Amino acid sequence: HHGIMFSISEDFLSGKIPYKEFIPHYGIFFIFLNALFIKIFINSIYGIYFLIALSKGLIFFIFGMILKNIYNDKVAISVTTIMFLSHPFVNTPWPEYVFFFLILLSFYILFVSKNNFLFFLSGLFYSLASLTKDNHIIILFLSYLLVCAFLYFLKFIKKKRIYAKFFNLYWLTGYLIPFILFFLYLKYNLVLNEFANQFSTGKLLLESYCVSTTDLMYLKTLDCGWIALKLLFQKSFTKILIEPYWLFFLIIIIANIFFIINKLFFN
Repeated sequence: HHGIMFSISEDFLSGKIPYKEFIPHYGIFFIFLNALFIKIFINSIYGIYFLIALSKGLIFFIFGMILKNIYNDKVAISVTTIMFLSHPFVNTPWPEYVFFFLILLSFYILFVSKNNFLFFLSGLFYSLASLTKDNHIIILFLSYLLVCAFLYFLKFIKKKRIYAKFFNLYWLTGYLIPFILFFLYLKYNLVLNEFANQFSTGKLLLESYCVSTTDLMYLKTLDCGWIALKLLFQKSFTKILIEPYWLFFLIIIIANIFFIINKLFFN
């Protein structure tokens, strides 16, 4: 990760076009941030480490603010201290640190926002989080659609009063602007097709893992999906036990899910 990230950032700083003149491996916003900090640190790789360390530190701070909003200061301090002790340093410049920082920031702003500008910022940060890694674009977009569908079901089918700021037009505007700019960037540099081809990697990986014996397309799709899901859970459980930063990410995910449910139904 260290050499690849530095090399990609150097290519970006030299004016090379992602998806055309070099394989980015990461999302465009993550590459931009790394290139910016490398430039600030006078073309030193320490800029990458500073960015990741800063992101992780801000994760603790914002996560603590979220816990304080749900519970109290004691719970916030206790949980963030446990998280710090479970993974007290950053040794790999992963985009997940920036991703979780932006997601947490988006959620926190969303639930404490009092005006339309803050709604806009929340959507903007949510969108930028998805641009830290190419596959995050699809994951976060589908997550947003799923939440909206669920809220629609509760509000209009079940006739329940819910806390539903996800429908705010300003939030959606903030969410769309980075994607529009990214799309224009791809079109201007004639690399839209190359960007789309990045998503075929997951299909090839799934086919290499899939050991389904059925010839029916729909059954094979379901079978392969189930096999991939089992492998994902097995690998994730193993990672949690042997690598502490996976536990760090898991705690953040569970707490955010609880925070959203708490705000939606019990606020």
